[in-house]
Amino acid sequence: MLSATLRDKRRLIEQGRIEVNNKTANIGDKAEITDTVKIDGRKIDLGRYKEEETKVLILNKTIFVKMTRRRKV
Repeated sequence: MLSATLRDKRRLIEQGRIEVNNKTANIGDKAEITDTVKIDGRKIDLGRYKEEETKVLILNKTIFVKMTRRRKV
């Protein structure tokens, strides 16, 4: 489920299917690597990610924002 779209993940949260530390997650909640996260009762192992190596960026990109991997545009 980690590969689902942002819209799919938002829908799961709105349906109450995601829990963080045994509490139903809300839009905007944050989870640390040490937290317990469950989707439909199935535990997601966040411990496999190292905090200093894993960075996640979620951007609500407008049509005017250019995305590139190059350092200079």
